[in-house]
Amino acid sequence: MLRAQDVPTRWEVRYHDSGAGHLFTTVTLTWGTGPDAGHTRLAVQSDLSTKLISDIEDAPSA
Repeated sequence: MLRAQDVPTRWEVRYHDSGAGHLFTTVTLTWGTGPDAGHTRLAVQSDLSTKLISDIEDAPSA
């Protein structure tokens, strides 16, 4: 669930790693369009057995 004043205009999910029963992905949310678009990068951890998100943090800069 996202709680924001607006909704992202684009999103991208990339596989990062897996291990110890978890899947790690990086989610990039794009806010707005054009050269002034903002980006939010999130590191998302999911539990492989339940397929539920178990943690979300700010992702390190690329």
